[in-house]
Amino acid sequence: MRSFGGKINRNIHSAHTYQPMNQHLENKKKRYEKVKESWCFCNNLVGLAAIELNITELCSRHCDFCPRFDRNVYKNQNLHMSIETIVSFAEKCETEKFLGDISIAGFGEPMLHPNLPEIVRSLRRHLTNQISIITNGDFLTHDSLKDLVSAGLSKIVVSCYDGPEAKEKFETLLSGFEIDYHIKELWGDFDTIVKKNDFNSRTGIVPIKTKTKGKQCYIPFYKLLVDWNGEIILCSNDWLRKEPGLGNINHNSLKSIWFGEKLKTIRTNLSNGNRCGEACKYCNVNGTLIGKDSFDLLLSL
Repeated sequence: MRSFGGKINRNIHSAHTYQPMNQHLENKKKRYEKVKESWCFCNNLVGLAAIELNITELCSRHCDFCPRFDRNVYKNQNLHMSIETIVSFAEKCETEKFLGDISIAGFGEPMLHPNLPEIVRSLRRHLTNQISIITNGDFLTHDSLKDLVSAGLSKIVVSCYDGPEAKEKFETLLSGFEIDYHIKELWGDFDTIVKKNDFNSRTGIVPIKTKTKGKQCYIPFYKLLVDWNGEIILCSNDWLRKEPGLGNINHNSLKSIWFGEKLKTIRTNLSNGNRCGEACKYCNVNGTLIGKDSFDLLLSL
């Protein structure tokens, strides 16, 4: 039996039937369609629908489908995004009228940041955007959730690894607050979880095989990821930061990053199905699930 999140999945879960639809993906598609309406107010950032924040390099789990499955491959590091970087990011979003979604997720467990409520509060002081976090739920309590809701969090997504009873516990907790939420079912056998959630090899780190050679990818056409130090990462699959030099939110405008020459070159290659570059050439993500309108729009400019 494979281990997920550092805990063993017992056979009591084997009778559980997974829904065929990836509900989290469907929710993301709906949000993408809604965010598109804002582009007419945000001509400087057309196509950009979502920005993800990697606020910490710590995690409490080591899931088989994640680069953290082996601590020698991807180690915990006591590195956190500063409030100063958050404020710089929020001010740029406000000034440049970024109206898309902001997701606090990245490569670690957000609730291990020493001051997550202040991060949300700092974003909310400047922005009306949807602000969400993705958490494994290990540190989710009534008090911690109350702090996040009070700070202005819009949505919480819980990756639930420990079966139906854990999901029921999260349902009970979350339903007591005025907040949008979704619980991802991530227990069961490895192959089922990978297929249901369209997981990929994370640029060749995780042993997941899919045939994507020669296929387009829309991710850099609709999304950015800000690392803990403000550096812009190609996407949430580039765990090893193989594509540096895209810009830093502390020193560069969103517009200069979004329309930077390096991103333009990467987009041109991906539009032709040419997965080259140190990150893309090892990546087997199905990158056409979301973002077709951004793809078409940026190619037409």
